Amino acid sequence: MCPAPIPSGSTLKHFSPRLTKRLCLFLFVFQATGTMPVDVRGLGADFAVGGVLKWLCGGPGVAYLYAREDLRHKLRPALTGWLAHRRPFNFEPGEIDPREDSYRFLNGTPHIPALYACQPGLAILTKVGTQAIREKSIRMTTRLLEGARARGWRVNTAQNAEDRGGTVSVDCPHAFEVCRELLAREILVDYRPQAGIRISPHFYNQEEECDFALSQIEEILNTRAWEKQVLAPEAGLKR
Repeated sequence: MCPAPIPSGSTLKHFSPRLTKRLCLFLFVFQATGTMPVDVRGLGADFAVGGVLKWLCGGPGVAYLYAREDLRHKLRPALTGWLAHRRPFNFEPGEIDPREDSYRFLNGTPHIPALYACQPGLAILTKVGTQAIREKSIRMTTRLLEGARARGWRVNTAQNAEDRGGTVSVDCPHAFEVCRELLAREILVDYRPQAGIRISPHFYNQEEECDFALSQIEEILNTRAWEKQVLAPEAGLKR
C-alpha cells in the first residue's frame, strides 16, 4: 500500500513500473483526491481507495474503490453482499453469483442520503478544476511553510511542493494547547501528535487567511494565551 499524497513527481511514479507481476499496487488516496490530480492508470495502480469527507467536500458515509479493469473478473471479494449478485432483485438463496463489472465489489444497500449529500461538493470541484485547485494549493502551502519557518517553528511537511499534499503541519511550542486556542477563536485546524498543528487550506480559502492563521499562532504564543487551554476540558481534540 502507498499512502497519499501521490503527486506526479513523487518517487511512486518511478517505483510503480518496477513492481513484479506477483504484487499489486494499492493506493490510499484519501488525502490526495480533491487537492491534486490523481491519475491511477498513469501511476500503474491496481487498486485505489478513498473517501469524500475531506478534500472532495462531501461528508461521512461515502467511500470509493478503483479496481483495474482487467483484474475485476479475476478477484472474488471476501466481503460481499446482495448488490454484488448478478440478479440482486431476485433475492435468491445460496452463494453470491458475482457480477463482472465494478458492482462486483459492492456489498449491502448503499448509503443513499450520503450519496446525495456529497454531490454538490463534487460538482463544484469539477467546475473549478483539479489542476487549478492544485496550483492554488501549492501557493498557499508554500506561504504557510515559509511563514512558519520564518518564525522559527518546525514544519513537518515536505519542502518540495511535488512531495506534499494540501496540509502543512506546524510544530510550534505548545502546539496542542495552541491548536485548542485556535479552535476557540474559530480558526479551523487540528492537531496530531509528533506532527503539530495541521493547517489545510482549500480552493475556497484566501492567502490572507493563511497569514492570519500564522499571526494568531504567533499572538497566542507571545501573549501566553495557550496557558488557559492547559486545564480546559478536552472537547474532542486529543493529544
